[in-house]
Amino acid sequence: MDMARERKANKQYLTPKGKTLAWITRTHLRLYRWTGGLLGKTVFQMSEQGSRFPVRAMKILLLTTTGRKSGLKRTVPLPYFEYDGRIFIVGSFAGGAKHPAWYHNLRDDPKVHAQIGFAKGPAVARALEGEDREYYWAVFSGDWPRYRIYQEGTPRQIPLVEIGIRD
Repeated sequence: MDMARERKANKQYLTPKGKTLAWITRTHLRLYRWTGGLLGKTVFQMSEQGSRFPVRAMKILLLTTTGRKSGLKRTVPLPYFEYDGRIFIVGSFAGGAKHPAWYHNLRDDPKVHAQIGFAKGPAVARALEGEDREYYWAVFSGDWPRYRIYQEGTPRQIPLVEIGIRD
């Protein structure tokens, strides 16, 4: 069995909420944009139980969606994950009861804009369903077990979304 699938979640992840999360998000977004991702393209999280290192790198992209009610462009920094040459983001909302606003926005309008470091451009977002979702959720949650904890704590199915970068 692949060692990544045997990771055990660390239940002591820092999950900021409310005004703290809003401030962190605004600051992260500004730093990412101002530096073209030199600052903010990677963040460090606590590692899973039994890891050799206390922290683990997580890659970040900027996702811009169109507000489904306001029509305004909204940009958020989000962790992204690559499997089989595909890019995925997760609508975990830290295990909250509701989907994040960006997820509702891209469901209404899947034409989005993505920035990974200096590279940026149009993209199409697609929520995975069926066997495709089951397969990638198993791979993903094996590598990042904190998301299993999030899923166990909410009645909704946490969305797994593929971001297809367009040329």
